Amino acid sequence: MSRLPIRARLTAAFALAMMLVLVGAALFTHLRLRDDLDEAVNAGLRDRAASAAAEPEPTAFDEPEERFVRLVSPEGRVLTALGAARGPVLRAAELREA
Repeated sequence: MSRLPIRARLTAAFALAMMLVLVGAALFTHLRLRDDLDEAVNAGLRDRAASAAAEPEPTAFDEPEERFVRLVSPEGRVLTALGAARGPVLRAAELREA
């Protein structure tokens, strides 16, 4: 079996190194964005819950799609419901995941 020329070996080594760098960068970016998005959503929900507790009227929210509020216990029991929200907020699987 003949050995590969030095150019082919260098090209293969460089391609492998670049693949590892790109996979590492993609993994890092994915994990950071996922954490940042989760943190931003949680902060928004905390602010929304604080606003709902301070101003119990659903008309206090500016956006039409924000004119309902449901405060749900960790067990899934609805503590307070304001506005025109109908139906279950989360299915059981979604509640466990949250």
